[in-house]
Amino acid sequence: MFQYYYTLLNSKDRQVYDDICRAFQNESLVVHTSLQGITKEKLSEIVNAVRDDHPEFAFCHWSVTYSDSKLEFKMPFVNVYKMRKYRSQLETIQRQISTQNTEYGKEKFIHDYIVQHVDFDHDEITNNSFSIVNHTVEGALKQGKSVCEGIARLTQLLLLSAGLKAIYVSGTSRSFAEDEPGGHAWVIVYLDGGYYHLDVSHDICLTSDKSHIRYNYFNLTDDEILHDHDFEHPEKLYGLACRSVKHNYFNMYDRYFMQTFEIYIKTLSFLRTFILNQSQNTLVFKVSSNITENIVMENVKKAMNVVVGESGKKLECSVSEVELQNVYTFVFNT
Repeated sequence: MFQYYYTLLNSKDRQVYDDICRAFQNESLVVHTSLQGITKEKLSEIVNAVRDDHPEFAFCHWSVTYSDSKLEFKMPFVNVYKMRKYRSQLETIQRQISTQNTEYGKEKFIHDYIVQHVDFDHDEITNNSFSIVNHTVEGALKQGKSVCEGIARLTQLLLLSAGLKAIYVSGTSRSFAEDEPGGHAWVIVYLDGGYYHLDVSHDICLTSDKSHIRYNYFNLTDDEILHDHDFEHPEKLYGLACRSVKHNYFNMYDRYFMQTFEIYIKTLSFLRTFILNQSQNTLVFKVSSNITENIVMENVKKAMNVVVGESGKKLECSVSEVELQNVYTFVFNT
């Protein structure tokens, strides 16, 4: 299994990391390992590396007593692969994931499954009522409701189980905070030679109708995610340059417009098809950050005028507010 934070440790720290993992795999909170020369700060870094590489070890806050040769953890702890109810649930999901033939297909299935089966627990945020289970993979599996940390860890767990590289990322987000940026978590996924940011929590919050899944935060670049996110430990992510838009959801379906003329041409093509059969009247697309809302509206209106002139039919449209990550939704009617 891919262990990114493990690779950032030196050989001595990796031995402690491995010993902790072996204990947790056996559901033991007692770890026999050599801690000579390991500072309290370094020990904290090692334990957090284990937690962030292994979402199956469901724990959040932790405390520990230790000597030179033994750690004794005190924390709520679940190894989800050791519990029958979770193991069976995960095996069912994994069988469904395995029907996908590509890395992108597996990732999209995982994204869609979580959006459809897990709700964001806004009560914890609005009422400031902390629940440990909400911050682990167990919460998302057990109650179908979690906050960003639990959702990110479930996303990571399923991606790893599907054979993909997935890295847990902590930081802050301004998108859904009422006043100031709030603590947040998401994952970085590796697909076909490139790294991408995947924030399933935000897509859950944007999806008001589970039958119409949103993909505003599906495979973003560093520049895109940093528009409304910040990294807690940017120094740990320097080697993960997320620059490609190849596997961005909208780019995969030819709905990521980086040039002004693309808005006009693609909207015109969509409307000509709509006028003929009217089977699909909703156009959702993303534009690059340098294209303003006025430019988008001008090009859509221009395409509408051409189609009205060609068909002689009246054409109307409604548009949602410009969504996060420059995503637009147009609904057309005759």
